[in-house]
Amino acid sequence: MVSYDRDFSLWLDLQVELLHVGKYTQLDIKNLIDELESMGKRDKRELASRLETLLMHMLKCIHCPNAITPSWIATIVEQRSRIKNLLDDSPSLSQLIPGRVADVYGNAVKRAAIEMGIAENELPASCPFPVTEILSTK
Repeated sequence: MVSYDRDFSLWLDLQVELLHVGKYTQLDIKNLIDELESMGKRDKRELASRLETLLMHMLKCIHCPNAITPSWIATIVEQRSRIKNLLDDSPSLSQLIPGRVADVYGNAVKRAAIEMGIAENELPASCPFPVTEILSTK
């Protein structure tokens, strides 16, 4: 049997082959479960990370409208696009967005404040953006 710990890629190929040919008793169930759980967590972490970066740039834009740079706008467009791609692949993640926004908003404020050289309390204490605006592609 190919070892999960020694050659992940080969192990994965073997698991796929075993599934294709119906040899379910030979599957490495424990490690398959771990990998599937990890995949779900990875997508949730990516969603949270992209929302945090998006919110940080949106905050900078509303706090310093005269200092908006093309880079800020490009980051907003990119994060929205990447979030849309995640949601296209896994639509059920959309129901997590309000909670994830609440979870990451504090870090977005910290990062925005640092980049703008201001105190965190100069930015809104709670997220001022509705989800529709956060995900807007306009």
